Amino acid sequence: MDPDSAAFVVLKPVLAPLEPIHSRLPATFFNQFVGSLHRWVRVYEYDDAGERVEVLREWYEGDEDAEQCEVPDIEGCTPKCLKEQPMSLEH
Repeated sequence: MDPDSAAFVVLKPVLAPLEPIHSRLPATFFNQFVGSLHRWVRVYEYDDAGERVEVLREWYEGDEDAEQCEVPDIEGCTPKCLKEQPMSLEH
């Protein structure tokens, strides 16, 4: 990763306090935050990572050593609170 052209954001300290307020608030915050960033920069997030893993699995299908190829567990790495349906922002 080139630090001059990439960055990351640690969101767990923000998401954890939101969950006791409302179970869907962390997912809502995450979607709004990522959506806002998408307007300015390319954001690689959980959905992108999941799609990338699917591509890797397809590539490995025909490989003789497919069982030995490891792919990241995106589902297991995604915080449970982000799997909730975001709240609607419409009144």
